[in-house]
Amino acid sequence: MCGVERMFTPDCFSIAWRIAPILAVPPTDFQAPTDRPSAVPLRLGLAPDDTHLLDTRGTILSSISDRLTDARKDFERLVPLLPSDTRQQARALLQLGRVCAKLNDLAQAKQHLQKVLEIARKALEINPKMDIFTADERSEITRIIQQAGE
Repeated sequence: MCGVERMFTPDCFSIAWRIAPILAVPPTDFQAPTDRPSAVPLRLGLAPDDTHLLDTRGTILSSISDRLTDARKDFERLVPLLPSDTRQQARALLQLGRVCAKLNDLAQAKQHLQKVLEIARKALEINPKMDIFTADERSEITRIIQQAGE
């Protein structure tokens, strides 16, 4: 069995990313333990380019205000590892844009989110029924781009 201390050993790390969405807590409910500032290390040493682990760790870290820079690094590493102009890349760029906005780097957030809209537009041209984002996500994207100035 994979205990917490062994979670990211070679035989357990794939299990970890598979169960992460099940264990995920909405960001508004998450509180990092104050007695352990590195409570979310989620080491990637065994698989530094594993897209699932980068996405999972980046998502978790983006919920912790003092780990936003680390989340940004994860998403910046993740985006080029994903196939270009795909739903997966668009979702990662959305996360990166959100993190940049939280870090008040609105110019970078705008750049990432404009790429997101470009990918979504291409996807709709190919299949009009395939919308990558929800109405709320599209509204959030528009709001952040407007905050950055057009």
